[in-house]
Amino acid sequence: MGIAFTEYGPYWRSLRKFCNQQLFTTSKIESFASSRKNVLTYFIESLKEAAAEKEVVNISKKVGNLNAEIILNKILGPVKKCKEFNLKELIEELLYMVGVFNLVDFVPFLGAFDIQGLKARTRILGEKLDKALKTIINDHQQQKQDDFISTMLTEQINPNGDIMDRNCIKAITVDMIVAFLDTSTALLEWALLAPIKHPRVMSKLQKELERIIRKKMVEENDLPKLEYLDMVVKETLRLYLVAPMLIPRESMEDIVIDGRRVCPGRKLALIAVKLILAQLVHCFDWELPGGMSPNELDMTEKFSSTFPRKNNLCVKPIYRM
Repeated sequence: MGIAFTEYGPYWRSLRKFCNQQLFTTSKIESFASSRKNVLTYFIESLKEAAAEKEVVNISKKVGNLNAEIILNKILGPVKKCKEFNLKELIEELLYMVGVFNLVDFVPFLGAFDIQGLKARTRILGEKLDKALKTIINDHQQQKQDDFISTMLTEQINPNGDIMDRNCIKAITVDMIVAFLDTSTALLEWALLAPIKHPRVMSKLQKELERIIRKKMVEENDLPKLEYLDMVVKETLRLYLVAPMLIPRESMEDIVIDGRRVCPGRKLALIAVKLILAQLVHCFDWELPGGMSPNELDMTEKFSSTFPRKNNLCVKPIYRM
């Protein structure tokens, strides 16, 4: 079992400790910096081509694909099996199933009939995910790679190691992909939409980038200097909750709450979000198609586990570097 739905206890504490001390350390996050830069550079070049052709692009879809590539490279490495098994689509299906309306939640006796077909659909999805992850883990056992799965496989030989077996590795892998993929993509889309809808914010953000970054690509070590960018991301998180339906927890005893636990992967997710957002705003102006004004932008949310926008954002990039 993974970390998301595990009851609090020694096993849960071991998994969380492992995530904090092995997967999400500063050195581990920094080790993927060059990979993130390469993927983002290629993405910006593709947008430059679209700008030269004066194309309207579906930035929601493009940012989603970019974010997925960065995340899957961190967790699974540059494995071709991801595309072979359509792993991104499988995870998107899983996220949909998590948030879908289930009649059985309200009328339990209907569970035996599977009227909506959700039980069968979930079983088929589980089988596909299991097959994909089993193959990817086998590939990692044959050839070690610098990613999260290889780190978890190494932990199997740890002397304290009743923590990791193959089923545990598969469950943690799914937990991480789900936790990163949809939440950071939704945050990125809302964070880009906010400056487009509010030109004053866009102008101030671009001026900060021009003053600090000048005419070069934004690097990860530039991010701590970008104070206004940080405020834009924080305000986006305040206005648009990307994970409104948090995993429920049960208090085991009476306590006084004096703080809150932070997601182990929070730092990694925010680095990716800020880096992509900074580059998009620094390199491009964004024009709405068909003479649409910012006030006409559709801000409707789609009901799911993460509340993304209901409709994709289509805009025309204008290269400004």
